[in-house]
Amino acid sequence: MEMHIRLNMMVKNEAHVILRCLASVKPWIDSWCISDTG
Repeated sequence: MEMHIRLNMMVKNEAHVILRCLASVKPWIDSWCISDTG
């Protein structure tokens, strides 16, 4: 069984940091789900 890691983020008006955040975790995750509540 292969393990997958998914990043789930709930943010509010954080567009200015999302790319930097994703770049920092990209080597360790397989996918992401980002919800912007703002």
